Amino acid sequence: MFEREKAELTEVYTSLYAGDYTPSPISMGVKLASLKAALAAQPGLLRVVDFGAGHGLVLDHLKKEGLIRMGTGVDLVPGRDPWLIQAAWEPLDRTFDFAISTDFLEHIPSETVEATLKNIVSAAPRVSGVRSPEG
Repeated sequence: MFEREKAELTEVYTSLYAGDYTPSPISMGVKLASLKAALAAQPGLLRVVDFGAGHGLVLDHLKKEGLIRMGTGVDLVPGRDPWLIQAAWEPLDRTFDFAISTDFLEHIPSETVEATLKNIVSAAPRVSGVRSPEG
């Protein structure tokens, strides 16, 4: 399902991440502020999954801050280990303690948003940061 869209997105983001792409510091700051607060309220989280993780910068920062022990990214392009290279709307083969996703939903086909949201909620008992720039 949605194989053409998946192939197109894979091509776009493989090209983007092959360069020197870096999100703006303001965008990263906004993402991290809400996630830090949510994670600080849940001490002892071991496994966090980030849907639409991109380069894995958010997970790297959260690990460096000591807020998580292990972060797994879900994205169409390879990132850091551990990584699940797949579309966010495809069911995962494992669960986590906490799921996050920021500024991501606007990048996937609108027909897949509902399945993606169900997948995020199914991935972990706690979820935070699921939003797009439009809110």
